[in-house]
Amino acid sequence: MIIILFISIIVQFITGIFSFLHYRQSKGIACLLICIALVLMALTGILSLPGFSILSLIPVIISFFSSVLLLLAVLFALRIFKEYEKTDTHLKTLWDIDRIMLTSLTPKTMINSIKSRILEVIDCNALAIYTLDKFDRNYTLFANHNLNQDFHNQMLTKDNDFFWKIIDKRKTDTLSNLSADTNFGFPALLKSAGFESSVGVPLMLRGLPIGCLFVFSTSAKTYSKREIKFIEGIGRQIVIAIERMQTLERIKEQNVESVLALVQAIELRDPCTRGHSHQVANLAIELFKNINSSEQDLDLIEYAGLLHDVGKIAVPEAILKKPASLSTEEWQIMKKHPVQSAEIVKPVKALEKIIPWILYHHERWDGNGYPQGLNSNEIPFESRILAVCDAFSAMVGKRPYRDNFTIEQAIDEIENFSGRQFDPEIVKIFLKLPEDILRKITPEQPS
Repeated sequence: MIIILFISIIVQFITGIFSFLHYRQSKGIACLLICIALVLMALTGILSLPGFSILSLIPVIISFFSSVLLLLAVLFALRIFKEYEKTDTHLKTLWDIDRIMLTSLTPKTMINSIKSRILEVIDCNALAIYTLDKFDRNYTLFANHNLNQDFHNQMLTKDNDFFWKIIDKRKTDTLSNLSADTNFGFPALLKSAGFESSVGVPLMLRGLPIGCLFVFSTSAKTYSKREIKFIEGIGRQIVIAIERMQTLERIKEQNVESVLALVQAIELRDPCTRGHSHQVANLAIELFKNINSSEQDLDLIEYAGLLHDVGKIAVPEAILKKPASLSTEEWQIMKKHPVQSAEIVKPVKALEKIIPWILYHHERWDGNGYPQGLNSNEIPFESRILAVCDAFSAMVGKRPYRDNFTIEQAIDEIENFSGRQFDPEIVKIFLKLPEDILRKITPEQPS
C-alpha cells in the first residue's frame, strides 16, 4: 500500500507541476483548479503515510486512480488547447487577409501579403496559384513561392491528372505518403521536385472554377480536416482578392481610355507633338523603376506623363502650330497650360494625387520656372522627374520652328542644365538609363 501511495503522490506532484506550468502559459482557469486539487490530494496522501489500516487502503486506491484520471484529463486538456490555438491562429490569419484586401492599394502588394500569411501558418515549403486567363481561357501561373518554371510547365500539362481532377470535380484533393517507386504522373513530378505531399484547392467564383491553389510539403504530411478547411478558407479569400483585382483592372482600363481620349484630342490639334505624352509617361516610368517606387506610384506617374500637357487643349491652335518663336503675349498664354492641365484633372478623384505633379512640371531647379517660380526641393519630386522627361522628349521631337536634336545632343543638354533647370540627382539617374531604352521610347525623327 505504501508503494501504491508513494506512486500516487509522485503522479500527483508531477501532474500538479505540469498543470501549473501549463497554467502559466495558457492562463486557463480549469488548469489552475486541477493544479490546486492535485496539490490538496498529494497533501492528503502525505498525511495518511504515518498510519496504516485496512480502511486507509480505500482512500489510497481512490487517490491513485484519481491522480491517473486527472493526469489523463490534463493531457486531454492540453490537446484541446493546442487545437484551440490552431483554430485561433487560422481565424486571425483569415482576418488579417481580410484587412490586407481592404487596405492594399495594388494587386501585387495584396497577393504577396496573402502568400506570406499562408507560409507563416500552413506547414508547407512551396505554393502556387494558377488562374484562368480571361482572353485565351488557359490556366496560367498567378503567384508562386519556391518553385521553378519547369515545374509550373509540367503542372499545367494536360497529362497532370491531379490538376485537372480538381478543376473538373471542383473538389479539394490531397496527395501524400508517396511510394518509393513512384515514377509517373503527378506523384513523379512531386518526387522529382523533392516534395512528399500536396493539397490542391479549386478556386470557385459563382460556381465556376477560375483557378487552383496548391501547397507543397517536403515531408510525408497527412493534412487534418481542420487544416484542409483552413486552406479552403484561404482559397475563398484568394478568389475575393482576384475578383477585386479584376474590378480594379477594369476601372483602370476605363480610366486609361478616358485619359487616352484626352491625349488624342491634344495631338489632333498639334500633330507635331504626336506621341510626346506617351514618351514622357514611358520615360517617367523608367526613371521611377530605378528609384524603387511603389507599383501604385508607377501607375500614377504614367497618368501624370500622359496628362501633363492636357491643358494645351485650351491654347489657341495658331499658337500651338506657329512656325516661329512665340511673342511675349503668346508665351504668357502658353505658360498657362500647366494650370489648365491641373484644372482639367481636378474633378477626377482617383487622380487627385497627380495634380501638383502636373501643375509644377515646368518649374526649374534654380527658381526661374513657372507658374509659381518654385525652386529646388519646393518642387514636388514627381514634377522634377516629369521636367526631365518632358524636356528630353521635346528636344528629340521636330517642331515647326526648329529641327529635332539627336539622342546624344538631347542627353548632353540635360546634363548641361543639371543644377539649373533640372534636379541634379534626377539627372544622375536619367544618365544611367541605357541608351537603347531612350531610343526605343523616343525614336529620333528625320531632320
